[in-house]
Amino acid sequence: MYTPFQGDVPFDADRVLGELRAPFAVIEAIAGAPEDDFGDKVSTAWCFRCAARPLVVIVVRDFHDEDDRGFSRDRFRAEPAYVWRVTGPSEAEVAAFCQWLSGEVVERVQTRGAARRLTAESRENINALVSEGMLTAEAMKRAAVWEDARPSAAQFAWPIVR
Repeated sequence: MYTPFQGDVPFDADRVLGELRAPFAVIEAIAGAPEDDFGDKVSTAWCFRCAARPLVVIVVRDFHDEDDRGFSRDRFRAEPAYVWRVTGPSEAEVAAFCQWLSGEVVERVQTRGAARRLTAESRENINALVSEGMLTAEAMKRAAVWEDARPSAAQFAWPIVR
């Protein structure tokens, strides 16, 4: 178990690098608001402390060229998923953390409420009915076919597959 905190990070927290795929909103739900001013080329970061070994600190962060005028933190945070950089004092600690956090992410993604969207064929049929003069609400009643739009939780399992 790990708990988020804000504050000074020990030097050895940057020793080992790992990667973890997750949506910003899910990590924010787990860890709270991120640190926005964490350092060069980092727009978003969280620090975690291991409950069983309090001296173990893990850092989860992005890495962007903030000098790039096209970069937008809000647009970045709205992406459906991102491969986060994870650093800690040892490979074993980073692996244990990534396994824990990916489990939390997968659980939250799976338990989210239903998200649905119209199938492509259904959209075409609705548009055809509307273009023939039918009201959108009536066309939706006749031709709407929905599909699950939730992201597959498997993509957030650790270790990530590229």
